[in-house]
Amino acid sequence: RNGSPASWTWWVGSDWGNSDNAQSMTTKGTPQRDSLPVPMRAAALVGAAIEAVDTYLSTLGPDGVMYLVRVPGNHDWVAAHWLFECMRIKYESNPKVRLVEDIGGRAYVRLGAALVINAHGHVGRLNEATLRETAFCEVPEMMAGARQIHVLRGDKHTRRNIDSKGGSGQDIGVAAMSPQSTWSSEMGFIHRPRLHAFGVTEDGRMPYDITAGGR
Repeated sequence: RNGSPASWTWWVGSDWGNSDNAQSMTTKGTPQRDSLPVPMRAAALVGAAIEAVDTYLSTLGPDGVMYLVRVPGNHDWVAAHWLFECMRIKYESNPKVRLVEDIGGRAYVRLGAALVINAHGHVGRLNEATLRETAFCEVPEMMAGARQIHVLRGDKHTRRNIDSKGGSGQDIGVAAMSPQSTWSSEMGFIHRPRLHAFGVTEDGRMPYDITAGGR
């Protein structure tokens, strides 16, 4: 809120693509109302992603870092991996960009004194407690010295705070992603776009949520 952020973390995936194949179906085969032909839909996804990332990059200071985190969702498991590779081609030579790959649908980012666990949440019905336990096994080196451990799950269609039981960090279910764009309306989204930006301080706290409209 004051000055340039030290970093941004942006999810590649988490149902950002409404469907996963030429038949306009999710990864599991559930039909979706995608109106754009596949070539146009693919180009629109890449274009919207680049626009978003470039916008965030423009707000960073000279030492700022942009984390692109692969978080595949149940609607776009394959498309998220494909889009992530597109982002790799576009940004891997940019010194401000860090590419973070997921481990079975969950990805970890260390921000100062905080470890942030990013996941869509549908894989094996991983809830916030299980995700924390899994982190102890998968990234113990990233947990070392972390004062706060925050869990962000992108599989909920409304934002909700989940009791973290002990003040060790926030567990938040955020809305699945829907870009606010012409592409979004052409794809048949009937709900309003749900945008969230969570602030993490140097000491690891996550004290505020900046949402669409500045609220």
